[in-house]
Amino acid sequence: MNTRIPADVDMPDRIFAGLTARQLVILSCCGLLLWGMYMTFGKAIPVVIFGAVAAPVAAVGLVVATTTPGRVPLEKLFVLGLRHLMATNRRVLAPEGIPDVARWARRLTGKVAPIDTPLLGLDAAGVLDLGADGNAAVCESSSINFALRSEDEKTALIEGFERILNSLDSPIQFLVKSERADLQSMITSLERDAAFLPNPGLTAAAVEHASFLRLMASQEDTLRRRVLVCLRETRLDTRGASKLEHRIEETSSLLRGMGIRLDRLGAEEFRPLVRRAADDGNDPTSGMGLLDEVVKGART
Repeated sequence: MNTRIPADVDMPDRIFAGLTARQLVILSCCGLLLWGMYMTFGKAIPVVIFGAVAAPVAAVGLVVATTTPGRVPLEKLFVLGLRHLMATNRRVLAPEGIPDVARWARRLTGKVAPIDTPLLGLDAAGVLDLGADGNAAVCESSSINFALRSEDEKTALIEGFERILNSLDSPIQFLVKSERADLQSMITSLERDAAFLPNPGLTAAAVEHASFLRLMASQEDTLRRRVLVCLRETRLDTRGASKLEHRIEETSSLLRGMGIRLDRLGAEEFRPLVRRAADDGNDPTSGMGLLDEVVKGART
């Protein structure tokens, strides 16, 4: 016996006449509102005027019940928009909270609020504590040149990536970002070790390559590409932490078969990543210690 499985397993169930429970509730409330309006004003005003008033109400109810832009219900978008308008626009780094200030100071600075971050903690292994959202870990992935592969190799890579996607039972995020390349450490290493090379030709090549890198470093458009993989586990117990470790090992094994190396970021590698994101592409070593302050504030 063959059973058809829907592609969208998260689609809400159809309760009646092809409508979901949410749609039935919205349309029922709209119908009750129209019935109440008719019982109250229907006999006191002409039918044409009542129809002109009732038609927009019915249209709004129908649009709210049947329209989900980006698979987000309209009533949820309305609530989120209202929260955004009522929220404080100015955010400051204050994990310990903002003390109450005098009224004249509030008039000068405006209403401010501390930066709200989902990150509550970070251990030495690089496991992120997201509170009610569980734990997460960030790994850095190497990349491959797909265009230079043969057709058979491309097919094998696609099938390998399909196996990774089919094995997912928790959220995963792939982030490809470009950032300014830090070539100074490589230049310093080449210039320091060039004199100890056994062959004069190698020494000259190393010095020339260091000069080339110094020329590249002087240009503002010298970028490098980083591929980050974030795996998350929503369970909040020890089994959830062990499952996260197992998912990292499993994903790393599957990617290794495709010729891709997956390196897990520890706490020391993750902090510069957050600083670079918070400093808008500036030097990651010149940040204000955002992650340190957030974690310290959360623990106190």
